[in-house]
Amino acid sequence: MRDTFQNLVLATAIVPARNEEAVISACVESLAIQSEIGEVFVINDQSTDATASIVERLSCQIPKLRLLATGELPTGWVGKNNAVWLGAREAHGQWLLFTDADAVQEKDSTAKALAIAAEEDAVMVSFSPEQVMETWYEKSLIPYVYCRLGNKFSFKEVNDPRKTAAAANGQFLLIRKDVYEAVGGHASVASDVVEDVALAKRVKVRVTASGLAAEREWFVFACTEPLPQCGKAGKRICIRFWGVTPAGLLRKLFELWCPFWRP
Repeated sequence: MRDTFQNLVLATAIVPARNEEAVISACVESLAIQSEIGEVFVINDQSTDATASIVERLSCQIPKLRLLATGELPTGWVGKNNAVWLGAREAHGQWLLFTDADAVQEKDSTAKALAIAAEEDAVMVSFSPEQVMETWYEKSLIPYVYCRLGNKFSFKEVNDPRKTAAAANGQFLLIRKDVYEAVGGHASVASDVVEDVALAKRVKVRVTASGLAAEREWFVFACTEPLPQCGKAGKRICIRFWGVTPAGLLRKLFELWCPFWRP
C-alpha cells in the first residue's frame, strides 16, 4: 500500500518551522495550491509561539498538509537538519522539495522545476529566489549579499561536471528521493550549518562518480521564481558564508560608502 501511494505522490514539500507564526500560513498555502505537490509536511521544531496551532488549523482545510514535531535534538545535529531529515523519512514523494517557512512560492514553481529536471535529466534543481526588500537596511544589505554569492558560486561551474564547485539554495531545493537517500540525506550533513551546499557537494560527487546523469545533466542551479521574505534568510547567509551578523555586514557597507569614516 505504501509503495502504491508513493507512486501516486510526485513531490513532497518539507518545511522546517521554528517560531514562524507570522509567515507559516502564506508558505503552506503557496505550496498546497500546486498540484505537483502531493504532500506538505511542516516540521515544528520546538516552537514556543502559535506555529503548531496555525498548521493544525490549516490541516483541517488542506488534506495534504501534515504537522510533524521534532523531539530532543540528537548530539551532533543542527536543528534544521534534524527537522528536515524527520520529514524526509516520512515522505512518499518521488521528489523532495525542501523550502523555508518564510518562503512564499509562485503558483507554478514546482512545475517549472520539474520541467527543468525532465528537460536536463537533472536529479536536483535549486532556485536562487527573488528577495522581497521593504526596509532600507534590506535594500542596502541584500543586493550586496547576492553579489557576493554570485561571485562565490558560478552557475556555469556549479553545473559543469568537470568542476568541483557545487551549490544549492535551501529556500528551494528539489531533489529526487532515491538520489537523496543514496547520498545519505541530511543525516550525512547533520552538523553542517551550510547544509544546502554540503548536500549539493555530496550529490555532485555521487552523480558524477556513478554516472546517474551524463555531462551537464545532473544539476541545475537557476536564478528565478519563488519569493521569500529576506530577513531570516539574509541573516543565515551573512553568518554562514562570512561569519558576520547583518549588523556587522552593514558596518562593512558603511565603510565602503564612507571611506573617510572612522569609528
